[in-house]
Amino acid sequence: MALMVFYFSGFMPLINIPTAQASGPAILTTDTTIAAQKVICDAEEYLPNGQVENPITETTAQNYVKNSDGHCWLAKDWDFEWWTGDTQNTTFSVKKPAVIPTDEGTVKVKEVLPSDYIPFSNDNDNNYTAEFYCATDVTNFDNEEWIKTPKTATTYQCVGFNALKPFCGDNKVNQDNEQCDDGKNNGVIPEVGYGEEAQYCSNTCIVETVVGDYCGDGQIQEANGERCDGGEGCIMEGENQCTWDTATLTAQKVVCDVEYNAEHPNWGLPNWGNGGPNITSSTAQDWVDNGEGHCKLVDWNFQWAPKNTSNPGDNTGEAGGNWTTFSGSIEVPAFTDKIWVREVWNDKYIPFTFNQTNPAGNTNNVSAELYCNNDVLNYDNYDWITNFQPGEEYYCVGWNVSNEGTVTFHKDVRWNNDKVDIDDNTDFGVKVGGEYKGDVSEGSPLVLTLQAGDYSAEEDESSFPEGYEGTVKTADFTVTRNQNVDVYFENKTMCTPGEGWAYSVTNFTQGKNKLGGNIAADRSDPMYAIGPEDGNGSGTFVSLGFGGSLTVAFEHVILDKEGVDISVHETTNGSYPAETALVEVSYDGINWYEVGTATNLDPNDVSYFDLSDAGEGLPVAKYIRITDTSDINLFTGSQYNNADGFDVDAIDMVYGACEDVAPSYIQGKKFNDFNYDGVRNSGDYFMDTWTINLYDSSWNHVGSMLTGDDSTVAGNVALGQYRFTNLYPDTYYVCEVQQDGWYQTRPSNIENQSGNDAEAPYCFKATITDNGQKRTGRQFGNAELVSLHGYKWHDVNGNGIRDCAVEPDQNLEFQSAYIEELPELPRLCQEYSEELLSDWTIFIDENGNEQLDEGEQNTQTDGSEEHFGWYWFDGLQAGTYNICEVVPLGWDQTYPYSEETNCHQVTLPYGGEGDTCWANSQPNAVESEQECNFGNRTQAELEITKSVLVNGEVSETANEGDTLSYTITVANNGDEPSYNLFVEDTTPTNTTLVNPSGDLATATFSGDTFKWGSFDLLGGGTKTFTFDVTVNAGLPVGVNEITNQTTLWRMEEQTVQTEELSFFQKLLGVKVANAQLAEPTLIWVATSNMVLTTVTIAEEPETPETPETPETPETPLTPETPGIVLGETTS
Repeated sequence: MALMVFYFSGFMPLINIPTAQASGPAILTTDTTIAAQKVICDAEEYLPNGQVENPITETTAQNYVKNSDGHCWLAKDWDFEWWTGDTQNTTFSVKKPAVIPTDEGTVKVKEVLPSDYIPFSNDNDNNYTAEFYCATDVTNFDNEEWIKTPKTATTYQCVGFNALKPFCGDNKVNQDNEQCDDGKNNGVIPEVGYGEEAQYCSNTCIVETVVGDYCGDGQIQEANGERCDGGEGCIMEGENQCTWDTATLTAQKVVCDVEYNAEHPNWGLPNWGNGGPNITSSTAQDWVDNGEGHCKLVDWNFQWAPKNTSNPGDNTGEAGGNWTTFSGSIEVPAFTDKIWVREVWNDKYIPFTFNQTNPAGNTNNVSAELYCNNDVLNYDNYDWITNFQPGEEYYCVGWNVSNEGTVTFHKDVRWNNDKVDIDDNTDFGVKVGGEYKGDVSEGSPLVLTLQAGDYSAEEDESSFPEGYEGTVKTADFTVTRNQNVDVYFENKTMCTPGEGWAYSVTNFTQGKNKLGGNIAADRSDPMYAIGPEDGNGSGTFVSLGFGGSLTVAFEHVILDKEGVDISVHETTNGSYPAETALVEVSYDGINWYEVGTATNLDPNDVSYFDLSDAGEGLPVAKYIRITDTSDINLFTGSQYNNADGFDVDAIDMVYGACEDVAPSYIQGKKFNDFNYDGVRNSGDYFMDTWTINLYDSSWNHVGSMLTGDDSTVAGNVALGQYRFTNLYPDTYYVCEVQQDGWYQTRPSNIENQSGNDAEAPYCFKATITDNGQKRTGRQFGNAELVSLHGYKWHDVNGNGIRDCAVEPDQNLEFQSAYIEELPELPRLCQEYSEELLSDWTIFIDENGNEQLDEGEQNTQTDGSEEHFGWYWFDGLQAGTYNICEVVPLGWDQTYPYSEETNCHQVTLPYGGEGDTCWANSQPNAVESEQECNFGNRTQAELEITKSVLVNGEVSETANEGDTLSYTITVANNGDEPSYNLFVEDTTPTNTTLVNPSGDLATATFSGDTFKWGSFDLLGGGTKTFTFDVTVNAGLPVGVNEITNQTTLWRMEEQTVQTEELSFFQKLLGVKVANAQLAEPTLIWVATSNMVLTTVTIAEEPETPETPETPETPETPLTPETPGIVLGETTS
């Protein structure tokens, strides 16, 4: 027998296992029993029509249903009647068989036939009939069957076959008066859309039609586009049915230069307020053509409304209510015989002047005008079209002229960077709408007359005189009728940037000559250093004296350009030893930076300096300090008695700005982002010694500094602070150098394009647009990368807890250990109890499928002695991680394990209990007891066998009083121990338990059920249980078998490997009643909540032998020897 075992668990697919066929009831009585079943088919054609097995048996009905392809089924209950002779009929049913006294003689049986089922035909040739058969009486289509001379202790079987009569609702058109039959859907009226119809089957099986809304039903369905439904003017056919027929309305607008010109009337408006010609399709174009360029057609909005709509006002804009806005032509529904027309008035044009209260006084022809069709009258904005008919075309024309106003353009001229107001008659050109309109100066405004409207004006820069520039160069303004608008422009004289000389002396401390005396007066005036150089020997220079110092200022700042920025001119007469001076620069006169040493050794006595040499670079400077550093010992000999140190003739700059440039700076801080949120919160402290780099708009490196470093040109800074000073207008990028073990949390939007791989991926952007700006708040956030740790252990007992022992048999539960304790504690556990496992794959499941996919981080548990069985994931950023394991074939995961997931879900960073697995310690966080460990056990290899002996011997039959001895053996065929096993059995049918006997002394009882356990089986171990029963007296003939069921179950879940669990070795050839092989069933309890998972061990049944038909059907055969056929192995 091929053995197949299936176990359903977690991710394994559900497999449908066929169960053993149920056998009929075993009735233990000395009376005669009649059992009846009822087969109902969905049509008469599926009834047997007399073709049934003879005799009727307990499986006749079941077999018939099974072979009906789903057209027939067994009734749950049905009433029948039996009687003998003249006795009163007795009712019995499928659920309650009839018990007949043994002395009744021939028994007649019939079924109780409801009126809605087909009748019996009571003959042998009509196959449209109900059918009923009992025992061997399987002829005739009647409702009366005989059981002749019934035997005691015998059960006779009857089967009735029938089908419902055709009826409306049986889902078949099977009656003359039926047009349809949709079964339970009869009478369900379908939903239909607009203009649709549909058919359905009524409750009387007649085809009915339902019609949706449609044009012509007299109801206006606006949601379906209907505007009318019947009546004059409503279109009832064609594409636009149920809409109004239309007439075409065209309105045009003529705008002229003037309202009226006496010499050229056609240049202005028509002035038809007191009457004029009808308006036609050519009226507007003819007027423009005759206007000699003074009138033109423009786009304009008009409105129409049906009659009885009031005038919203002549000089108003767009009206609501019944008024419909249009431009050009519109199709107007002709549902009314009169419509009103108006224009949407614009206040930039002259108004309508019709006197609403005194129409007779309408004589003012200075007015806007609107006329329609034949309503050419009045200076109003409210004209009608009467006798409005579909299919016709109607025309309206409006006339108007723009309002006019004046504009005065003013000029304000300032000198030298807006410092001083002056009177300036310089002319500047003005453009309006891009067209040159004239010149304006501070002394002569420009006045223009413009029509009402919106305008934009600008100065014509091409007309600017040399040395001027505009500061207010454009203006937008609105001109209204008869109003003046003032527009102001502003200009200034231009400073020419470039070379310049020292402008003033701010400090002078003169030293002494070689002999310690005062220096001559003609060399002691510091103003000799101001202005252009005079040249050697001129006498206009100042001597510093040994150790003396001179500080000068420039009118405007010196800009740091490419190359030389400053030159110092020295004066030396004749041959002289080296005279030197320290040159320093400053922007504010307080903070000074060295740029080099000036000497008299240059042939031209000029020394050159670059501002970029001032520390990390000084972009601007305004002050120069020169301090004598000449070595007095070089001046030996009496000829040098009057030597007086370094002589300054002049100091100049290569490029000076036209305005003072205040220095700008960018600063920020560096903080430890403990909660990884990219925001500095309380507790996120600042950090020194992080390198911050500065780049310009082209990503050229400008400077670097360490946070918290006080030694740079920025001066003293706070903890974690950086500052880049002396910056001029540009766009800058501030980037940080990433340190090992950290990652950036802020900023996150400006990508780093410096090309420096050591830097973090994102930078701050700071734009300086003017002088003296401060860009602060650029705070870099970084967080430490974290680690996840755990271990892998062999969960031998499958309880999901790593059980450890310091000494054998002294159990203790393994608890969390800090990392530094790992080497010691795991070795204790490995020595005595559930060991750790190396080389198991642990991975971070990125897509949530709990499978290791290509590219996902993974590692193996350590095989070294120090950290045996442990795994690490280092360098992780904040986020949620799923930590999973790869489970090899033959193993089950015991921890973690749930219906939702077999992985650990960890959120980093952690801030409370349950959020970490041995992660890095952080301030304000609580160390968690959650362990991201994994427990596994090998899959069980259990076998259970069961056998039975009759009176100590193998036998196929048993008789009353025999002793049946059952032996149950449970074997563990694998190496892995299995714990908490139970074996449960019940007293077999028709037997009495011999108690105590065998192992029953150790069993527990509950009624007829007895149970052994719990017990454990080591690998290779076995456990045997026995019990005896005696076969009860008075067994009826024909009982199938003595059966009972053995259950092997376990308290916790454990997988059973396929083809490793067997129930018993069945003896070949052992038969039970009806020639069927016994089909034992094992029930395996797989989960801790005791939900049963059924594992069926079955073999293909043999083809039953066809019993011979007895010559006299009414008399059943009687076995020679009373008793039962016993299955050698039972389930």
